[in-house]
Order: sequence, then structure tokens, then C-alpha cells
Amino acid sequence: MESLRAEIATATGEMGREHQILAATVLIAGNQSGPLVEEAHGFKHLAEDTVPADLNSTFWVASCTKLMTTVAALQIVERGLVSLDEDITRVLHEWKDVAVLTGFDESGRPITGPAQNKMTLRQLLTHSSGMVYDALSPELQKYRQYQGLPPIAPRTGQTLAEATLGPLLYEPGEGWCYSCSIDWAGVVVERLGGCGTLEDYMSKNIWSPLGMTAVTFHLNDRPDIRSNLVEMLARDETGQLQVSSTSIEPHTFKYDAGGDGLYLKPTDYAKLLASLLRNDEVLLKKETVDMMFTPQLRDPKWLTAFIKATPYPMHYTLLHALPKEIDWNWGLGDSLTWRIYPGKGRKRLYVGQAFQTCSGGLIVEATFMGCMPPRLRLW
Repeated sequence: MESLRAEIATATGEMGREHQILAATVLIAGNQSGPLVEEAHGFKHLAEDTVPADLNSTFWVASCTKLMTTVAALQIVERGLVSLDEDITRVLHEWKDVAVLTGFDESGRPITGPAQNKMTLRQLLTHSSGMVYDALSPELQKYRQYQGLPPIAPRTGQTLAEATLGPLLYEPGEGWCYSCSIDWAGVVVERLGGCGTLEDYMSKNIWSPLGMTAVTFHLNDRPDIRSNLVEMLARDETGQLQVSSTSIEPHTFKYDAGGDGLYLKPTDYAKLLASLLRNDEVLLKKETVDMMFTPQLRDPKWLTAFIKATPYPMHYTLLHALPKEIDWNWGLGDSLTWRIYPGKGRKRLYVGQAFQTCSGGLIVEATFMGCMPPRLRLW
């Protein structure tokens, strides 16, 4: 452990800022009895006069939000308010009669047709609904350009519908693409959960039961969280750290972004992971948690094709430098890989801007995309 601490201290600039290759980093590990390691390393900002990070430091955790939204959605499934396999456009009327983009004619005109399959909550939670992130789909970008639609920019004030509503890229259940679908699962929670906003629902049904106190979708409403926020960094073309253009400042969402909108303290997020790993039934029934981590894709060939085609740096964001040749499937909300690691047992991998494993560990480190390999090496 001491050699690991020394390497992290060097990598985060504690032994000299000239050696820094990582942003502020929080390490958390635990077992059934509770926390074993809770440590913060590095600095809150890139500037030389910044202060060290600590366990009260807060982070934008991006896609780690998806796990919490999945828990919320499964809670309302348990309450009988919605089923995983019903036509979810009963709740999400915006997607009723949605079209599927099948291509473009010789003039560049989009070719679309009505979706033949129903869209379900299970598909939303497994990224198999036909929705896509615009940035991952040249076809959808071309469609929006042809239609004269503005670029998708939810952090500058677009609603979720303005940012994501459009044709599907494939028939629901007959493809796979990392997507905004869990944002829409959050809307299902808002409309059926009886609490108004997704933040209000999570506060009552997830954060309070677990004692999570430093977590929000709306940074400007929580000065205590904002004042402890760690700066997001990225690498330039030479590999040097710089303040990320994916700035935390413009996150003026008009909605609670269930796919990537949370700011929180890592020790709070670890409480969520610990509850799920213990399967203590504080949030969900045991059988529901087991189902979360059971492969949900009937045929993972579309997921496999997506993974093999995924370029750097998105490959590292999704897979954290693990080999593309692993047999992948997808659980409810997060990715799964089934593989035996000698001496470590069976591992499951949650997708997000933190690296988590089912052995009870969490690394949160505020470097956007391109810093994944050194972070994984430290793990």
C-alpha cells in the first residue's frame, strides 16, 4: 500500500507539480465491515497557489450519475408504478410514434420510417432503446444539420427534449449505443415517483436513507458543494494537463440530468456502492440488486460491435483500458464483463468517470477522458 501511495502522490503532484499527470484523486476501499481506505491526493486546481484536495472535496461525477438514476427507476418498478417491459411511451409521450433513421438518399435527405418495436424501460437502462448521444453518431449529426437544428448543448440551457429528441438510430431492442436513455429513465422517475424533480426523489429515497449529504444536480443551489469543487482537467496534444474545456461552469441544465448531472463528495457515492455490494435492502430488494448485475441483453452482438469500433479516448472512458476481446454484456444501468482474474475473483465494471469494482473500491479523479490509462495503472 505504501508503494501505491507514493506513486499516487507523485502522479498527483504532491512530490512536485512538475511530475503531475493526474488531477485530484480520492481513493476509497471497503469491505462488509466498512471503509478500509479513504484518502485524498493532489490539488483542487491546476494553479500553483491552489489548496490540497481532501475528503470533503466534491466532483462532477458525470456518468456515475447513471447508477443512481437506475436505482431510482428500479425503486418505482418495485412499487408497481411501471414495468421493465411495457411500452414506456405511456409515460414518455414525447417518444410515441418516433421515427427510425435508416440512412440518406443521394441528395443527403434523411430516410426515416416509423419504429416497429415498442420502447421499454429495460431498453432505456441498457442503452438499447435506439437513442444515441449525438457526439457518438455522425448520422445523427448529419440529420440535425440537414434539418437546420442547432448543435446539442444541454449545458447551455436546452431542455432534455431539445437536446435529445429526434429519430432513433435503430429499432428499439435491435442495436446498442451509449446514450442519453438514462436521462429519460430519470424523467420516468419524475413523472411516476410522486416527488416532482429527480433531485427531490433521490433526496427522499436514496440520499437520506444512506446519509448522503453533499450531492446535488444544481451546483448553484449548493454553495457548500460548489466551494469544495475540484477543477476538471484534460490533456492537450502534448500530454500536458490543462483546465478542461468540458468546464463545470456552464452546467445550467434546465432539467435534472439523470445520465451525467450529479456533483457530489466521493465518500457519499461510496455509501451507495457499499449498500449495493452488501445487498442490504436499504434501497432495493435483494432480487432487484441481483438483477442489476445480471446480463440483460438478449444478444450482445451489437454491444460487442460498438466496443470494437470505439476509438480512443472514448474507449478508455467506457472500458478503462481493458481489452476489447472480453465477453461483454450489459446490466441495468451499467456495463458488465464476466472474467476470472486470478486471486481476485469475479469482477464487475461500472461505467463512469470513476473507476469502481465489486470488490469494494472507488477511484474518483477529475481528468476528462484522455487520462484514463495512468489512472488504471495505479489501480
